[in-house]
Amino acid sequence: MLQNILDNLTTFDIEITPEAVADGLGKRIQPKVGKYPFDVLSPFGQRWADERWTEAARKIESKSLDSPTKRLARARLDEFIQSRRTAMTPQMEICWLLDCFPNLLQSDICDILGVPKQTVSRYAGIRSSNLTKARSKMSAPLAEFEILPFNSLGDLINGQDVAYELVCGGA
Repeated sequence: MLQNILDNLTTFDIEITPEAVADGLGKRIQPKVGKYPFDVLSPFGQRWADERWTEAARKIESKSLDSPTKRLARARLDEFIQSRRTAMTPQMEICWLLDCFPNLLQSDICDILGVPKQTVSRYAGIRSSNLTKARSKMSAPLAEFEILPFNSLGDLINGQDVAYELVCGGA
């Protein structure tokens, strides 16, 4: 039964099986009015899951990083995260992987980070849109922008030599 659960983990729509219900592991709750059904685990089911959790997590981890490229990408991302002073959001991690490993598929990124495909697709789309906008701004001719002539910072602030006073403490 555990192998069946592990094989279906990539779909993110797992529900308790009739066999698990018959074994007393839990049950499926069907709400009366227009809500989504959900599963609950019995105390026996919770103990059953606790006993198998470590092994299941290990199998999922080994399955998710089954290629050398995925392992390398995960290792490099972990190194980068350690070098930062602040934590990275999932969006930042996804964009970093897309920038540094452009040949990774979105499904590979899902495996590496353990996030749903919809999350990777959404942030990849935002990244692509932002890159397109930035590239169009970078390639725009300078004539479209207002050019302000000035000789020093003082010219920008009421014609006074404010820059000199700020740097030298007044004259």
